[in-house]
Amino acid sequence: MNPVSQFAQQSVAQKQNWGPLLELATQEVFDLMVGTPVIPNRRDEHEPSGSPEMSAVVGLGEDAGAPLDVGYSVSSVPVDSQPPKRSHPHLTAMVGMAGKLSGVLSVRCAMPVAVRIASKMLGLAEDVVNENINDALGEICNMVAGNFKAKIAGLADGCLLSVPTVICGADYELHSTQGGEQVEVRFTFDGEPLGIFLEVHP
Repeated sequence: MNPVSQFAQQSVAQKQNWGPLLELATQEVFDLMVGTPVIPNRRDEHEPSGSPEMSAVVGLGEDAGAPLDVGYSVSSVPVDSQPPKRSHPHLTAMVGMAGKLSGVLSVRCAMPVAVRIASKMLGLAEDVVNENINDALGEICNMVAGNFKAKIAGLADGCLLSVPTVICGADYELHSTQGGEQVEVRFTFDGEPLGIFLEVHP
């Protein structure tokens, strides 16, 4: 098997094992850099698979894949979908991955959550942190990606990360032109939703 594609060709069942690793990688980064834990969005067995608030944050519709009870899921990457309805700006920080694993890791949250993350991370008041929001969320995304790949044997030195990119707005869509599979982990941060996505390209 081509070593460049060996991770992308793992089965959905194998990729579901990546969910706990991505969850742990995210928790470790927030504990270290932000000082406030992110709480996995573990839903009750009778609870709907996704709330409108979380769907708006992560940009998913109702048919985006059935979340596992532990708070993460593996599904096909939606190539084209209706944009979520948002009442205020949201941010998406993205880091590209290339090498043995090709894909994109993203952190998605509402603007007030990003402000709070930057404030806690930098030790600044929320009303003066505006110029640092993008950099802070981009750095969180970069560290989650790096911590995640370090937890998978053979991937730490075989996967390069891009410089983070951050998108902000109340009306934007994310489209994948390559398809593939997507590992999703949902959290709450200070009671507000936050989504972590790993899109694995074929």
